[in-house]
Amino acid sequence: MTETSQRPVVEYDHYSLAHAQHATEDERRLRHECPVAWSEQSGGFWVLSTYALVTQALRDHETFSSSKYFDEHGEPRNGVTIPPSQGFRIVPTETDPPEWNGYRRILNPVFAPAAVEKLEPLILSVTTEVINGVIEQGEVDLVLDVINPITALITLHILGLPLADWPAFAGPIHEITYSPVGTPEFERAVAGIADILTRFRTAIAEHRAEARDDLISFMIGSDIDGESLGDDVLVDLCFQILAGGVDTTTGLLGSTFVYLDQHPDERDRLVADPARLRIATEEFLRVFSPLPSNARTVMADVELGGQRLCPGERVLALFASANRDGAVFEDPDEVKLDRFPNRHTSFGVGIHRCLGSNLARAMFRTIVTQVLVRMPDYRIGVGAAERYQSIALVNGFVRIGACFTPGEPLPVASVIHG
Repeated sequence: MTETSQRPVVEYDHYSLAHAQHATEDERRLRHECPVAWSEQSGGFWVLSTYALVTQALRDHETFSSSKYFDEHGEPRNGVTIPPSQGFRIVPTETDPPEWNGYRRILNPVFAPAAVEKLEPLILSVTTEVINGVIEQGEVDLVLDVINPITALITLHILGLPLADWPAFAGPIHEITYSPVGTPEFERAVAGIADILTRFRTAIAEHRAEARDDLISFMIGSDIDGESLGDDVLVDLCFQILAGGVDTTTGLLGSTFVYLDQHPDERDRLVADPARLRIATEEFLRVFSPLPSNARTVMADVELGGQRLCPGERVLALFASANRDGAVFEDPDEVKLDRFPNRHTSFGVGIHRCLGSNLARAMFRTIVTQVLVRMPDYRIGVGAAERYQSIALVNGFVRIGACFTPGEPLPVASVIHG
């Protein structure tokens, strides 16, 4: 650590392979030595690493803005990623009140607990059908063959998009989250994202011409203060729902399946008593933090953790680090599946707390339960679980190869093929 203009400067590159491999150790050191630090990466930004500092900043949305805009040259500015993502806003995540209020008023009922409860039969049917497709093989990629298709299919069903097209949506979202910038994989994913945005525009036009019983039609028929939503906003909303529904949940599930493979006693307990999974879900969320961090922009002079932050400066709040803060969590690096209470930050804090948290929990519990019931002896091969090389956006696994005792398909009405 060095001092530059009284700023404590640290080497912190959340996109690097070194960070992906040593994030827990790096963030522990930040919490203990420099909880408000300055990184020179990506034009410079503050790094917040303790639970108290992360939650303080995220609850103060007036001082720490999530809003994103595009300048006169079409370049993205601010928002919740560092650097800001190209081409789209994540709406409503990258908005502030009063704009945020209207979007959340429309979407909150769609993802409320009662609405998600009605989706649980669909989640179970999709999960059953996808596992049916691999259960007789005795080997599987838990990410590419199970988790990705299930989460994508459910999300596309909610939006009202063709289920058969799920690879075109899930593939680029998955690839762009772990591929280092500048690699061929990243460039392919960028092209895939552009294709997704085009598909959204086509679907919106079709839904405007013929309303249906799905989320896209619901959003088209909604308004904010009497004004209907334009196509650009609808595309941004669709992308938020897709990205939130697919790879973050995929990251959490992948980490959970690897952990349970490495801790067979814990797996056996969940198999014997599935009711334990409800509380265990929160511990998996805390320890594996599928969304490791979120960015903000300072809007007014503020002192935080003994440092002076100035308007226009960028801030990265480390959810994963906050979740391992010993000031809040006893034995923070231990996985305690019965930990309660569990006030983790994995769904965010404040007004921007994850819109889809109820849906994510429901998908997670159903998928974990069904894999443990139908593939109870799954084993992950040596070297078959490939971690992301970059965890700047999501922490998870590229692939997880596993083998298991083959089983029989279960009767289920096809959701995927009608």
